[in-house]
Amino acid sequence: EEKNEELLNALHQKLETEYGNTGFAKLSLILKAKYLRDHQDLVKALEVYYEIIKKTDGIFGDDLFNTMARINVAQIENSLNNFDAALTALQGLSNLNDSLVLEIMGDAQSGLGSNDAATASYSKALDLEQSEEVKVMLQSKISLLNVSK
Repeated sequence: EEKNEELLNALHQKLETEYGNTGFAKLSLILKAKYLRDHQDLVKALEVYYEIIKKTDGIFGDDLFNTMARINVAQIENSLNNFDAALTALQGLSNLNDSLVLEIMGDAQSGLGSNDAATASYSKALDLEQSEEVKVMLQSKISLLNVSK
């Protein structure tokens, strides 16, 4: 496992040095963060995702990598009960009308005890969602919020 992380670091360093102006260097950071997340090193994964956000923010940034990083940051922050940080990460997205984004936002709002806001986010996600399985899960989250009132 340690060797795999070393290889990822070496790959990223090589891509950053030789192809820093391309998406390859950013992709290697995404792979590194995913590896860390998969191996339960959430703090290091967050650091890498925040680095990606910093590198891809702004007018001349990269919306695709920025969106991937922000969604992952929000999910990890929610899992660490850092709900305000999750919402902050999502606020930087160019499109907040995505069912996954709205669900993650609802999870953070629910964690903060803002049940009405969470219900609104889940309901909007439900309207946008295509998958029946995800719709059932969203409906369950809404029902749980209504029970806890």
